[in-house]
This record gives sequence, C-alpha cells and structure tokens, in this order.
Amino acid sequence: MKFLKKRKNKILLGVVISTAVVSISLGAGLYYLNSDLARNELRSIASPEINIKLINKDNLDIKNASSSINDSNLKEIKTPQKIIPKKDEKIISAPDIKKPETKKEEQKEKPEDKKEKKPSPIIEEIDENKDKTKPSRPSADDLRDTEETYVDFGDIKVKVRIKKPGRKIDPKYINLANREEYLNNIVGKIVYVEVTQELIDKNRSNVQGAFKSALHQVTLNDFKTYSEGDIKAVIRQNKNTGYFINLFEKYKRLFDNGDKVVDFLTEEGKRKYPIEIKQKYIDTVDRLNKEIESKKKEFDEFTKKKPQERDPKTGEYTEEFNKYSKEFEKFDTDIIELKNQIQDAKDYKYSQLIANLDFDRFKNVAPSIDADLSKGYVINTDEQNVYVDENGNLNSFASSPLLNQTTSRNERDNSQKRAFGIPGYFGRSSYLIDEGNYPGWNKADVTLSPDFQFLNINSSDGIKIEKLTKDLRSKLDTKRNEGYVVTIDASNSSGYSKTLNLIKQLKEKGKEITSYRIKNIGLRDNNQEFLDIFKELPEKLPQLEVFFEGPNTSALLALESKKIDELGIYTSGNSLAEHWSINPYALKNVAWFNNLDYNVSWDYNKYEKITTRITFDSISFDQSDYSADLKRINDGLKIAYWIRNNEPVFQGGLGPGLDPDNNEKGNSYPTGLDLTRVKSMKSLKGLQFKREDNDPEDSKRRLKRIGLYNSGPIFSIDVDDLNDGQFDILDTNPFSQPRSKIYFSNGSETTRINVTNNKKIRLSSSGKTNLKTLLNYSDNFGSNTKIEIDMKDSNLVSDLSEFTTSESNGIVIA
Repeated sequence: MKFLKKRKNKILLGVVISTAVVSISLGAGLYYLNSDLARNELRSIASPEINIKLINKDNLDIKNASSSINDSNLKEIKTPQKIIPKKDEKIISAPDIKKPETKKEEQKEKPEDKKEKKPSPIIEEIDENKDKTKPSRPSADDLRDTEETYVDFGDIKVKVRIKKPGRKIDPKYINLANREEYLNNIVGKIVYVEVTQELIDKNRSNVQGAFKSALHQVTLNDFKTYSEGDIKAVIRQNKNTGYFINLFEKYKRLFDNGDKVVDFLTEEGKRKYPIEIKQKYIDTVDRLNKEIESKKKEFDEFTKKKPQERDPKTGEYTEEFNKYSKEFEKFDTDIIELKNQIQDAKDYKYSQLIANLDFDRFKNVAPSIDADLSKGYVINTDEQNVYVDENGNLNSFASSPLLNQTTSRNERDNSQKRAFGIPGYFGRSSYLIDEGNYPGWNKADVTLSPDFQFLNINSSDGIKIEKLTKDLRSKLDTKRNEGYVVTIDASNSSGYSKTLNLIKQLKEKGKEITSYRIKNIGLRDNNQEFLDIFKELPEKLPQLEVFFEGPNTSALLALESKKIDELGIYTSGNSLAEHWSINPYALKNVAWFNNLDYNVSWDYNKYEKITTRITFDSISFDQSDYSADLKRINDGLKIAYWIRNNEPVFQGGLGPGLDPDNNEKGNSYPTGLDLTRVKSMKSLKGLQFKREDNDPEDSKRRLKRIGLYNSGPIFSIDVDDLNDGQFDILDTNPFSQPRSKIYFSNGSETTRINVTNNKKIRLSSSGKTNLKTLLNYSDNFGSNTKIEIDMKDSNLVSDLSEFTTSESNGIVIA
C-alpha cells in the first residue's frame, strides 16, 4: 500500500479510475443507444424516452446540426411572434416530435466542437388579463372523432383530447393491403392539452432536476479537488469519448456571455471569479497567443534557410535537409501544442465555473418549455438534452410527447402479434432469438417423446421439437398458452435432407405446429434450395422464423400464398448490409413481420456470432413477377412504398414519419431496388414510383441503389429502354452518402456496354441523361467508357456524338 501514500500516485490512480469510469459508463450508454432496444424505444418518443427519426418540416435549424442519418439533432426555428390560428385551423397538427441531439461518435466520426447554438427566443404577445394556463380550445372540426381522457405524467394526471387512430385504404388497393389491418399509431394524436399550473410546475421541476442530475457528483468533486494540471490532463485524455465536450456544451452559452455567469455562482465562486478564474484565463490565453506569434515568426525565419534537398550525385536527401525536416515538424508540433494549451485553459475555466455554480439559482425556464405543453410535449426527469442559455434560463434540445406512439405499438405487437406473447415494449435479445426463448414462457424438449417418434429423428440430424408453455404466473393476455416449435439446422446435411418429408409427415398426422425455425440457410451454399421446403409449409402457420447466413432470399417468394401470422428473418452476419432485399410478395399474406427483436450488429466484435433481425433497405422482384404490362411489379412497388408502408418492415432503416398510417409520404422506405433476378428488364422503364399517376413529381420514391440482371461482359440496352429508363430516379446528390449506385447481377464481370436501336428511333435528351447516369453511377463503367453501337446507324452515331463510341464487335449478350 506504499504506492497510495504518495500524493502523486493517488492523483494518478484517480485519473485512471475516473477515466475508466467515464469510459465504461459512456460505452454502456453508446451500446444502449445503438442497440435495437433503444432503437425501438426511441423511434417514437415515450414517456421516459425520446424519439429519433426524420422531422417532416421545412423550418429546421440546419446550421448547427451534427452529422447524422436522421434529424434527431435539429431544432425547429421558432417564428418571432405567435400567430393566433383562425377558427377553421387545427391548433395541433400531427405531433411534430422533437428529437434528442444524438452523438454519433461510435460510427467512426471524429467528435467536433459544436458551434454555439442559440435557441431563438419565443416572442409571445400576452394578455395579462387572460388565464395563461388555458390555451384556446380547439375548433369543432378539430374535435370531430376525438375523445377526452387523462394521461399520466409522473405523479399527476393531465386532461387531454385525443383524435382516434385509424387508417384509410383506397378500396381499389384492398387486395394489396395487409390481410389483418395494421395500425402503426394505436394511441391517436393529441389535439388539446389542458395546461394547468400543476402541469407547468411539474414540468419546470423536471427541467431543473434533469439539468442538475446531468452532472455526475464524482465529476463535480474532481473539479473542486483536483489540481489544475490534473484536471486539464483528465479532460484532454477523455476528448475522444466526448464526455466533457457534451458536458461543457450544456453551459457554454452562459459561460461565454461576459460576466452573466456571476449571477449564478456561489458566494465563494463570486470571490474567486474576478482574479482566479476570469483574469487567470485571459492572462493565460494572452501569453499563449504571444508564444504562438513568436513561434510563427521564428518559423518564417527558419524556412528562409531551407537547405538543398537532394545530393545531385546520389539523388538522396542531404543530411542538412533531414535535420531541417525534423526541425520543421517540431515547429508544427509546438504550435499545435500551444493551441491545445489554449483549449486546456478554456476547459479549466469551464470546470472551475461549474465547480462554483449554485444550482439552486437556475429557477427560470425558457418560454418555449411552457409553450410546448399545449402541444403535448414535456420534459422527463431523465432528459439528457437540457442546457442553460446565455441568460441563465433552462432549455432543452429535446422533449417527449405525453402520448408515446412507439412504446404503445411495441407493447401491442409484443403481446398480441407474437405467436408467443411477451410483456413490455422491448424486443428479444440476440441470445433469446438464437435460443428460441421468450420471457414468461417455459420450454421442454419433446423431440423423442411418443408424440413424435413416428418422425424417426436422430440426435445427429440437427432437428429439435420443443413445447413452449406460458408461465402460470403470467397475467399477460396472449394468443395461446402453449405451442410446439420445430427447429431445423439447414447446415446439417442429414437434417436438411429430411426436412421436406418431416413437414409432410407432420401435416399428414394432423400435428399442430405453432412455429418452424429454420437456421443456417445458405451457410454452406448460398444457393441452397429452399423453395420446395417453403412451399411445403402449412397454408396457415402462426409463426415462421428463418435464419439466413447468405444474401439469397429469393426462396421466400414461396410464402406468398401462406397465411403466416408472424414472420421473423434473422442473420448472424451484418443485418444492416445493403445487399439484404425482400420481395414484397413474400409478405403478401404475412400479418405481422417481427420488427422488434434485436437488430444492431456493430455492438459486438466483428468476429462474434450475434443473431440479429435483418433490416431490409431494398426490395426485389423475380422473373416470375414480370409481365409485359409490369402490373405485378408495379403493384409490388405500391405495397412497399405506399399501401403497407405504415408497417416498419417497409420503412427501410429510418422509420416512420409523423402520421405513418395516413401520410405515407412522410415515412421512410427501402431505398434499393433489386432487379437482378428479372432477366427481362434492362432499365426502370414502365415502373411507377408515385402512388397515383397524377401525384406531384416530388412524391416519387427516389432510390440509392438499382440492381440489374446481366450475364457476360457486355451489358446491352436498347435506345427505347434508355429513353424511358428512369435512371434519374437515382439520388445523384453529390453530398449524399454513401454514394448512389447501379450494379449488376454478375458483379465486376460486366465491363462493356452496347446500345442497340431495334426500333430505329432517336435517342432523346432523357435517354442521354439516363445513359450518363448508367455510366457515372456504376462501378463497372466510367464517363470515358466506349459505347459499342452499330456505326452504320447514322442517327444513333449523331445522337451519341458527346459520348465515346466504337463499332460493336458483334458479341451482344441479351
């Protein structure tokens, strides 16, 4: 224990421990935010949770946004004056759910110092004689199809009026809709909140509590007791975690607003502030800036004495130049270090201001906090996005709705949509998925029981039959209390060969099987044949779970006629990879696609085998879907993009909009279209990316990826296909990441392009644009790729004059 007797060693140990604590806690936080549990919970905001998704508004402050795939870091720009709505206007529209400011440092992005965000103040004309706690009542139109109820907010009840949930399907599309109506929003929409003084006080108390609790007591004690050098060292060492960057971000508006911070300091802090904090910081920065200027002047003189670089005889760098290079690097290193010391000084100033704050003085909240109550937005006690503005008022980048659409939907799906219902709004973990376990259910292996002896299953077959029974202590209302589950390992050649006959035998014997789980599909052979096995499944099946280890999901089309109540699709690979695609017709009679279970692959080491739910960000079609009028494919597009787009499975990777059941335009959708199995299509000619032909152009679903069929090195496309090819549906925004692309079924084997003109027509301007897109957005080609054509076709030669062309060598792969 002698080690601990030395003060220096105590400090060192403290630094190590505090760094470890911060790293572990932040790691756990990042894990949670990236886990699918958090994703499910946050996708629409819950009572103690926060929503992360796109904000469908055009008045967002994008100047100070962090890099993100969603709008979780954007705040709405407030108008300077409150406008009283007309009587025939809705006071509350579909909830404009505010998002938390989410940090994405775990996705290999370097943390950057945020620019100062100064929330625009809300200027509101106030009638002093009017009861400020009672906003205007909604109009009669707003109240239609609404009901009055109470919503819990902590320990108080809030009176609200809710518009009842519902979904309208055009009768002509009923045949494309889910066979069982699916509502994304089952709680409705708040159109009126009775804002009482009790609600205002409760919300303000939450803001104050959330602000104070965001600062860990350990950190506060460290700021008060550690030496200046140790504090600077700890902050600098933890820069990559973003912990102190995020912490200081909550205070910097006040700290950078002159001496305003003095109003919020303790008496001891007020004593220290003028000399020990303010003047010390100014003197330190002035000294360091002078040193930087001196270094720069010294550097300028140094560069004037640059020696000869290379020996004219040997061509090698001279010894003098090597010495010069080292000195050159040292100048750069020294200047960077001085700049880092300026940042250290600022960080230390912030730490000492925080250490001397009197948190009881933060009593006022921004007007927007109170104003949002009438819209149904509140601050929860665990809100992590509360900050103090330049005037010392508490505000927040995010808030939570009184009604939580997502957790309510998830609870409904968990208990009522699952074959084996579970409580709560969380999905199953990776382990539970892999094992086929459910909270609140007991499982017993009955493979060798008398009831199934007729199947002659051997222990080496990789086939298991289990009976699940609901725990007697469970009070959850579920579809069933027991069921049989058959699990088949497709990588086991013996079990795979028995699978087809096993399903037939179970049907012949009238054995009611609740679930089939087929694992390791494509592990040994990506083209492993499963079409016949899926076809043999019962016409009605409560649950089917399939586990793909290869990207080929084409066999799922055999499920089109099967009335499956629950379908889950998993992998132990990268569940977010863009190659995952699904044919909409595979889900034609699937009542519920399990979109709740664990889904984020990057939480674990890349070498670990983690079972996760697949996110389908591409839809695909097969040659059997093709017909000259393209009706079946276009209907499939309507299923995914519009008719069933309120279901999470057809929302790609970003989730629902503000009114997912009735305004599908605001929802996310799969941004890839995989036609690599449709041999008859060379372009997107004839495909419909709008719901209706007369819908505006901006309603089109744009794509990030287009997959086309080809065999051999030459991709042949006709002028007729190019003219109406619709490759302009590809998102060609240069700032869009990852970059959009067109790819081929045979990968890099395609290297040449041949343009035919079977109808002897002219290449239109849109045809030229489509050809340029094909060349520029396919890894197989480039802007200089030669277009092989029939050089005797003078019109085509003329139309392609701006391209590089050559005579077709006669080898054309159709």
